[in-house]
Amino acid sequence: MVYHDAYQIYELLDKWNHQGPPNVEDMNRLFESKSNEVQRRFLYGQTLLHRAVESFPTHTDVVLCIYIAFPEALQIEDDNGFLVLHRLLFSGNWYKSHEIMALVPQFVESFPESVILPTPTGRLPLHLACQRTESEELVRYLLQSFPDACCYRDEDGKFPLDHALEVTEPRASIVEILVKQHPVLLSYQDSQGCLPLQRLLKDKSRQPSRRPSRLDTVIKVLLEGFEGSLRLQDREGRTPLLLACTHNCPLSTVYLLIRSWPEQITPNRAATIFDNERFNGELIHASLASKSVTLQNVQLWLQRYPDIVTSPDGYGRLPIHYAVASPSDEASEIVKYLLDFDNASRKTHQLAAVDNDGMLPIHIAAAATSTNSNHILLILMDEYPGGLLIANKDGRLPWHYGECSRQDIVFEETTRRFPDVEVDLELVPDEIRFDFLA
Repeated sequence: MVYHDAYQIYELLDKWNHQGPPNVEDMNRLFESKSNEVQRRFLYGQTLLHRAVESFPTHTDVVLCIYIAFPEALQIEDDNGFLVLHRLLFSGNWYKSHEIMALVPQFVESFPESVILPTPTGRLPLHLACQRTESEELVRYLLQSFPDACCYRDEDGKFPLDHALEVTEPRASIVEILVKQHPVLLSYQDSQGCLPLQRLLKDKSRQPSRRPSRLDTVIKVLLEGFEGSLRLQDREGRTPLLLACTHNCPLSTVYLLIRSWPEQITPNRAATIFDNERFNGELIHASLASKSVTLQNVQLWLQRYPDIVTSPDGYGRLPIHYAVASPSDEASEIVKYLLDFDNASRKTHQLAAVDNDGMLPIHIAAAATSTNSNHILLILMDEYPGGLLIANKDGRLPWHYGECSRQDIVFEETTRRFPDVEVDLELVPDEIRFDFLA
């Protein structure tokens, strides 16, 4: 193959990129007069159209004029085996301009086979789009053009869904489109025995910048499609919950997995968690928020990890903060067990511990509405009466929350024990807005 010097025409493209192109009629006349240049193969075997879609910010009108002058370029592979459509989808900059949908439909309609032709690494246009885009419209269009694309694997054994999950910020809407098109992908295990959910959780340690809110919305989509994935283990015997605990996942993700299947934290179903040395211990915080938590379960945790009773989680909360608001039938027994665990200094530490919002356990208990709340409040007030006069970061005392949650006992005990306390009803919240698991 003889390649031609593209300097002059490349220079013209660069000029238009910076100064803006002439009108469409003038460009069409120019490319018609330089038809030989437009049809030549340049460096790396690229046509001018390859170069134009690869060189962002080439104006869309320029690309379309080159395409009109030589539409056959869509069928030509460069030296790396890339079609023009591959180059367009591979260049991530186009997605930022939101102009990619002005090009893809025209290219596909002109050369329909392009959506089923892979790159040398086995990636179809849908694979490339899932690696780069946040455009639901683009993914839908490519799927409509070739519905079976979502169940094709590239040379690395990855489906388009895998690429959509591996991006820095996975988009739940795109994952949902792919899953609905081919739901069986959710139950496909790779060579390590990992489902898509497990691979997503393992990737968190490699991509720590992922926002928890984005990660959690994607997990919800995966669980809605295949809730049974929570019960499956990889080749090393790790469930999704255990992977979340050992791969730097945010606590909100751990809580989400527990909420989706609370029974997984009971002793008879969590042997791999209890026995795994890499477990970080913080699972007890989330388990205490579950209605199914039992005193026996908590005893097992503390026998294995005694120091966790005074260890804060990412929100600055100790296990006691969650236990006092637990909907479990054994919540009051669990609270007593935590407070009496080991020695008196641990009890004092727990009762006086404030979370990142300045909330004591007694603040949270006063805001709770579980059936055990009154009994738990009596325990806390007897053990730490001084907590009734400690305000959180909003300046609220425990009784302010008690008035909102209809726990009158908090105000009654506060005024009985401390008759001179200032009563400021303006600080009583209209409703309890905080979610201790958010």
